[in-house]
Amino acid sequence: MDTVQESMEMLQKNVDALRNEIATLENYPLHKEEDIRNFHEKVKTVNNLFRGLNPLLKKEDSGELLTRFNNASARVLQFREELNKQKQQFIDSKKAVVKARIADAENKIEEHYSECISILKQVSDWLKEGKVDLKYAQTIYPEMNDLVLSVKLGLNDLDELWTLWKQVREKSDAGKKNIWDVNYNLCKSEIMTIEDHAKNGDPYDATKAIMDMQRRLRDFKMSSEQVEEIKKTLNDLWEQANMRIKEKKDLFKEENKRKRDEFQQKKQEWLNKTKSAYDRFSSLVAKNKEVIEKAAEQVAQLIDERDTARSEAYKNRIQVWIDEKETKINDIKKTNDELQAKIDNMKKELAKAKMIDKEVAPPSAKAEISPEQISVEEQPAAENE
Repeated sequence: MDTVQESMEMLQKNVDALRNEIATLENYPLHKEEDIRNFHEKVKTVNNLFRGLNPLLKKEDSGELLTRFNNASARVLQFREELNKQKQQFIDSKKAVVKARIADAENKIEEHYSECISILKQVSDWLKEGKVDLKYAQTIYPEMNDLVLSVKLGLNDLDELWTLWKQVREKSDAGKKNIWDVNYNLCKSEIMTIEDHAKNGDPYDATKAIMDMQRRLRDFKMSSEQVEEIKKTLNDLWEQANMRIKEKKDLFKEENKRKRDEFQQKKQEWLNKTKSAYDRFSSLVAKNKEVIEKAAEQVAQLIDERDTARSEAYKNRIQVWIDEKETKINDIKKTNDELQAKIDNMKKELAKAKMIDKEVAPPSAKAEISPEQISVEEQPAAENE
């Protein structure tokens, strides 16, 4: 019985969750295209709940929820249609502006050929960059704004406009020679900029510009002689740019090698200094340990002598010696601890550089005592009373 009750409660909980999700869809804010994508992400959740609950739902509940869900989806479809309709209106307005400008160029072929070519160049820039001059657009549509002009044209729209542009550019056979000369001069103008990049500026920009111009060269109607001249000039500039690129790469490699060598030299110098300090400190620790052992033996002897002394005054005198030696032993141990901490840090760095073995032991004490060593003074032999 408890299991049935729990199942019913779980079912009701899931039904309530489904109702809440559908309510969210019904009131989902729709303002831009991104909202549609977000809405469909929510729909996935609702679909998953529906698939799990539908066999268990009452018929009236299932029908009600499905109707609400379909109404919410229909609302989004309507919004999408309105959005697409508005977008198409923007595209049509932008195309109309470009077509009007192309018509301006066509009207000037006969009497103002150079102006016609200038307008065609302007339209060409518009189509390449996806931009249209707002001031000109407002002469046709006073209500035109940047939002309308910012919409991107589709490939078919661009093909249609490019076709119109090419038709006007090639319309008059009488003006073909002029078109050739204008295109040739346009290419020469671009080549001057490319040449400056190839010789004085960034050679990588030059090679990109050369490849771009070679790709677009077929769009420029020119005589075969003019085309060959442009191609030869571009090839020469390509060689010059590549020569400078090679020089830059070589200089870059040399500079990198110099920096690496300089870094390695400084690193080696630092490692050599660290190794020297490591050896010196390790030797000092070993020597101090020997001194501590010797002092400990002396303390043991003094303790024996103190314990066998007959005079209380003499015992006190020996105790003073013992205290002094133990104090100095502790001082040396403290110094060794400080030195050992430094040695351990240096050991890690040197082991990384493979200048010592990770488990290397400190060197044995040498006969010569370093000036940095802290030793225990020799005490005078005890007097017998």
